Amino acid sequence: MNFPLIRFALWTILAGLPFAWYAIAGVSYPESIVGLASLVALGAVIIGTMVKVPLRAGNDPTLFPVRASAGCASMAAPGFAVLLLWAMPHLEPRTSKLLLLVAGALFLLSLLAFTTISRVLRDTPRP
Repeated sequence: MNFPLIRFALWTILAGLPFAWYAIAGVSYPESIVGLASLVALGAVIIGTMVKVPLRAGNDPTLFPVRASAGCASMAAPGFAVLLLWAMPHLEPRTSKLLLLVAGALFLLSLLAFTTISRVLRDTPRP
């Protein structure tokens, strides 16, 4: 098994577990957020599959701390999505949507920040 397939299986299990658990327990998602919960689970699987944390410095050791911190920060997005899937049946639908909006904004801002820092470091001449 290659690493993307392992990550896909891991995040599929993690994102599908709340649905299976609540189906067995008889707890249902509010009708107004069932579609949103499915999209959150799909997003967690896709982002979790694409994100990887670099373990070696690679060709450019000066970029390694930025790449490693970007990978770790990117793992927070699917992790928060899975936590939100566990909480959604117990929260008011408006609260779930607001939490998802804040998490999405933070994810996009961190992605923009790490991309900018990486580009600046890459374009800076070496001494």
